[in-house]
Amino acid sequence: MAIIIDGHVHIYPTFPTAEFFDAAFNNFAEAMQLHGTSLEADAVIFLTEGEGHDVFSIIRDQAETPGGAPSDSLRFLKTEETDSLVAEKNGRTVFIFPGRQYVSTEKIEILSLFYSEPISDKSLSLMSLAERINESGGVIVVPWGVGKWLGKRGQLVTELIEASNDAILFLGDNGNRPLFWPTPAQFAHARKNGIYLLSGSDPLPLASHCGRVGTSGSMLMEGELSRDLPAKSLLKLLNDGEKLTEFGSRFKPCSFLYDQLCLKL
Repeated sequence: MAIIIDGHVHIYPTFPTAEFFDAAFNNFAEAMQLHGTSLEADAVIFLTEGEGHDVFSIIRDQAETPGGAPSDSLRFLKTEETDSLVAEKNGRTVFIFPGRQYVSTEKIEILSLFYSEPISDKSLSLMSLAERINESGGVIVVPWGVGKWLGKRGQLVTELIEASNDAILFLGDNGNRPLFWPTPAQFAHARKNGIYLLSGSDPLPLASHCGRVGTSGSMLMEGELSRDLPAKSLLKLLNDGEKLTEFGSRFKPCSFLYDQLCLKL
């Protein structure tokens, strides 16, 4: 059994929920086929939500409300945990876990997985945010961002890698990094320090990105999630340092430039 993870997911208000989860089911299945493995896989998405967004709570409310699902065939189911849900359709399932996206004073993004409470203090540095997440029991992921790991800010990411100590820390790549963009040097430095990549698709707030979920991320080639306590079982696997491998493809230059132009407009 394998576990396939999209560790950086946003569901924007413009994304139709049923369409979004159809894409998740289909893209995860395609990723397993392209990866050349016959293993069955548990599929996982982390909702790494920005300030003012709490889609996880909305989905949880739909799981608790009879007839609250967005379509007759798509259902949201509760587990025995407060920090996990299951999306189910026609026998296929995706586990949903909460997360939060913060921005440090240096304008570097950092993700908290399994811990999704807002942090009101906007004066925290990258190192301080990482410490706050670790103290709260969250898993720290520093995701790559366009131009955000260059120069002095790139050095801050390197310093965090070297200072990680006992914190559960990952770096994250994503499918928005275009083919022409070199692999960040911090990735190799992290591996030398025993730190893996926990990556994701990182959908942008563009209509075309509703179907991006599950197109890139990380995989655990051995492991299985408990149906009742999936967050607890996945956290244990990540805490044990199980090796993650990447899946997915990079953006073509024209697609990358088009998306960046749309964001600016």
